[in-house]
Amino acid sequence: MISANVAFAQCTPDKDITVPGFYPATFPEADQDKPYSATTTILSIKDTTVFGQAVIIDSTVLKAVLGLPPGITHQCLNNSCVFFPSQPSCVNFAGTPTKAGTYPLKMVITIFAKIGGTIPYNRVDTVRNFTMKVNGMNSVDFANTSDAFEIMPNPVNDKLFVNFGDKFSVKNTMIMDAMGRSVEVIIHSQDDTHFVIDTRLLTPGIYFCSNGNSVKRFVKI
Repeated sequence: MISANVAFAQCTPDKDITVPGFYPATFPEADQDKPYSATTTILSIKDTTVFGQAVIIDSTVLKAVLGLPPGITHQCLNNSCVFFPSQPSCVNFAGTPTKAGTYPLKMVITIFAKIGGTIPYNRVDTVRNFTMKVNGMNSVDFANTSDAFEIMPNPVNDKLFVNFGDKFSVKNTMIMDAMGRSVEVIIHSQDDTHFVIDTRLLTPGIYFCSNGNSVKRFVKI
């Protein structure tokens, strides 16, 4: 099962999968400069035929994923990325894509097997079923409307000034890193709608200031 989230966490395979393959065939769409996470379940094949002889599959190893959007990486349920027959496992794809576009993916796998159950047989293959689409910033809901909050300066060095309208609550504000993880910061309130975030301890990179469904991206330099 593939699901979109905003954090890079250990994936959970779909235990209901019984037919070997990668599930499902499509990823949820990502948005440029917005945290993204998706999981695919993999079930290794049990057997095949080579030159008319039965081949029993021991395991399938995911060696590489080529063509991922910039900013997206993959992480297997086990670090070795080994998949066994009759045991669904998974791969999580997460990060913050930095460039819009449609990205055909190539999953390079090595199949470890035995011909006739005794003679070792290895085969390298490439799965080309997947495409990951990253929408441009114009399609991302960053809540840049008249009642959205404002941040400045951007990029920021030591202090980020935040200006809310009366529809926003300071206590619901969260700062997240590029992986969608909450980051602890010191906030100095000025009044009910204005405050200052101390960004001196943040490492350089992309961050997000969120309040409810509204998100603002900023860069720490």
